[in-house]
Amino acid sequence: MDLGATGRARRGSRLALALGGCLAACTPMPPAGPDGGTPGDGGPSDGGPVACAGVFDVPIGDGCVRGSEARPGVGAWLGIPYAQVPERFAPPEEAPPIVGRFDARQPAPACPQGETFGHAPELQDEACLTLDVYAPPADPTTARPVMVFIHGGSFAFGTSRWYPGAGLASGGAVVVSIQYRLGFLGFLAHPALTAEQGSSSNYALLDQIAALRWVRRHIAAFGGDPDNVTIFGESAGGISVCTLLAVPEAAGLFHRAIVQSGGCWTYRSRAKAPGERCSPQALAGAWNSVSMECLGEAVADALGCGQSADVLGCLRSLPAQAFVNPPGLPTDPGLGEGVYFGPVAGGHALPEPVQTRLLQRPLGSLDVDLMMGTTANESRLFFWPAGPGLESRADFERWAAWVAPGCGPAFAARYGGTETDPAALLDPFFTLLDDGVYVCPTRAWLEVLWYRQVRPERRAYLYQFTHVVPAGRVPVGGADFPLLAYHSSEVPLVLGSFPEPATTPTECPAAQGPCCVRRDPEDWWCCEQGGQGPCYGPAEARVAEAMQAAWLGFATAADPGFPEWDPVERRDQRFGDPPAAGADLRGPWCDAWDRYWQRGECPPSP
Repeated sequence: MDLGATGRARRGSRLALALGGCLAACTPMPPAGPDGGTPGDGGPSDGGPVACAGVFDVPIGDGCVRGSEARPGVGAWLGIPYAQVPERFAPPEEAPPIVGRFDARQPAPACPQGETFGHAPELQDEACLTLDVYAPPADPTTARPVMVFIHGGSFAFGTSRWYPGAGLASGGAVVVSIQYRLGFLGFLAHPALTAEQGSSSNYALLDQIAALRWVRRHIAAFGGDPDNVTIFGESAGGISVCTLLAVPEAAGLFHRAIVQSGGCWTYRSRAKAPGERCSPQALAGAWNSVSMECLGEAVADALGCGQSADVLGCLRSLPAQAFVNPPGLPTDPGLGEGVYFGPVAGGHALPEPVQTRLLQRPLGSLDVDLMMGTTANESRLFFWPAGPGLESRADFERWAAWVAPGCGPAFAARYGGTETDPAALLDPFFTLLDDGVYVCPTRAWLEVLWYRQVRPERRAYLYQFTHVVPAGRVPVGGADFPLLAYHSSEVPLVLGSFPEPATTPTECPAAQGPCCVRRDPEDWWCCEQGGQGPCYGPAEARVAEAMQAAWLGFATAADPGFPEWDPVERRDQRFGDPPAAGADLRGPWCDAWDRYWQRGECPPSP
């Protein structure tokens, strides 16, 4: 079986599932307000100091940011620049002060990206370093906790528009959803860039830091407390959160961190190694085993700039879409295929691998509260709808070797016993990937970071999302497996971005089209994506309420309402319907992975 080929059939609506069905329908699209001109011009409507007299006008410096009502009791301010329009492949610079009235009632363009799994934002531009703010009315007596969300998407796709925070903000927080550069535009390195800047790559990481600096300077105007900032993110956003724990430039910009289905590692270095062959032809199928400078040279060659006397000038003159899928360098983010993006060791802001910096932190040096967790069935989404293509026991063992090099047969035996029937190996296959890629690494990193926290002032928590939303309950796309509690399925529940329930078919929002499905004889519930996305009912509303209360409690006072984690009792929280306390999540299975990672020890035969 070709591991790289398994993702090529995974197209269609997988992005809708990965986003919990939350695409354009989730984004507030307010009409023009009084004396505000036409929304969406992305800039001030007049010059000079202005009075901020509207209900959703927020003064920033000599300017005024005009927002709108996202839902009853919550305002939204969309597309606010936190940095200047960046020079391509250069660190971001602080945005100029707002002068006059800035119209923040429409989303900003997404950062350039391709059509991924059949979807792409319609409006894209490199002028995308913006953020969205969602907040209840400011309370002059109490500053609210601030929650900054970093979206996922394999560092290759995504936009703040897909992750509105009004639902979460209605619980009493100021929620900020940020955008950052993606793909090669966010991570390219090249020897010429390094010569120009002293380093290269990690522009996306610098964007995230710039957004946090903007929050530090301006969030008080929206009623937020700049001294109580929680960063949280899922998937690539979770990796970003853990990376920011290791970045000196981010110190002091946040005080709590939530890692959702993300890891704490870098797998690629910046500097080109002696002898690396870097043409697109030489790298075919090996894009992820070379340095980012080598990959950057391949990109330059693929785009016709490699032999230019001014390679950077050539690269900067090309249209942004040229970098989305350069010839011979596929960037489709499936397991085992295409170019992977992520923080680069030795690039800007990250002189060493994330794992090195975190492991070398002195004990008691991490002054941040932590919450980390996963979904119960992370890996299934990545093989939807075609399935993993297991045709034999050998296929199962090859995947085990991919997850655990050097111990593949041993882990295959631990999870699959002596089974040879591919159908019977399907559940063990997914459990192997869930444990080895998500669940057990999360527990391991929480333990590492727990020892480095300032104790007892700082706290650590572990959770798992176990609830199965309706889209995860049935076999889909002809594949013989349900998605269950799949990767990212918790995000709409945390953000509160799923549709409001309806009691009759006619109550579904007209803008969403024919979106109702009958959940039981008594109730109808809205379903996004024209009836094809996840559907949400009373159970989802209950789980969402519990998760939002936990996230808000953690952001407010480092208290999500369930016991702290420690390496002895290993207590955790399982978010199902109803939520329940747990302990020793995947205990003996994760213990075996710990021994493998720490000592290279293969598990004994079962």
